[in-house]
Amino acid sequence: FAGHLLESTWLPLELYYEHRNYLPAMLLFWPIGIGLGMPGGLRWLRQALAVAVLVLLGALTWQRASLWGDAYLQARVWAAINPDSARAQASAAQYDLAHGRPRIAAARLRNALPAHPDDLQIPVNLIGAECRMASLRPQSLQALRHALATSKVGGTLGFNGFNEALDMAAHRTCKGLDFATIQGLLDAAAANPDWRAYKGSRQDLAHLQGMLDLAQGQPAQALAEFDRALAITPRPDTALEQAAMLGSRGYPKLGLAHLDYYATLPPPAKPAFGMPRVHAWVLLHQHYWQHETAHLRATLAADAAHAPDGGSAR
Repeated sequence: FAGHLLESTWLPLELYYEHRNYLPAMLLFWPIGIGLGMPGGLRWLRQALAVAVLVLLGALTWQRASLWGDAYLQARVWAAINPDSARAQASAAQYDLAHGRPRIAAARLRNALPAHPDDLQIPVNLIGAECRMASLRPQSLQALRHALATSKVGGTLGFNGFNEALDMAAHRTCKGLDFATIQGLLDAAAANPDWRAYKGSRQDLAHLQGMLDLAQGQPAQALAEFDRALAITPRPDTALEQAAMLGSRGYPKLGLAHLDYYATLPPPAKPAFGMPRVHAWVLLHQHYWQHETAHLRATLAADAAHAPDGGSAR
């Protein structure tokens, strides 16, 4: 009953999914099976009912399998029967885009936007659809700025959207989406009081600011933002990624400086119990990060030796 409460009443767990009812429904049909298999009169009737039940369940299984076997149809059906679900509309819009129907995706998301002004997945996907049509509207950008400044969840989606937006701005594939626009979006996200309360969000925002500075040809500012991001939560994978990013953009000396800065920070905190801690233990005893850091340092040093100015800020 507790399991069914999450799917069938006013305590919904997002969209309705049949597989979440498998365990709660495990014993549901035992009384029917016992009743159909009992000895006594009218045996033929019970046998007929048993066959009818099997036929009915087989038909329902075929119907559900047909729907689940067609992801695009499934997304459209769920969007139709869940018009107030932001996730259902965004999911259907993503399939519309994947099938070359950006206009349908944009129309679907514009209809959903007024009911979900703080939900990031609506304006993020809307901008993607409009960029596909080369018709990015100022209203959509304003909607995204509002969602970034007010949303309490969805930070990962927003940050992934920034990566895509940076790529589009760098290659000028979306008219109206440039570096200045992305800076305004980042400023809106930085003003979000709920995201400022979490180290992970602050680190992601500083990292994105560094990426934006790097894309605009401001390596010194990018290094400062990467250092700031790394200081919030020192992690070897973050340090290596950022140093490699600086090196790949032609600033190997700054990449080495970033690794030097990481060496001055306290070691990362131990992860929570479970597989993350086991994984960290394996990497520690394999000296994985030491080997990766040494390899990256050697690569950056070789690149700096061949760079005209040593790969420092130009």
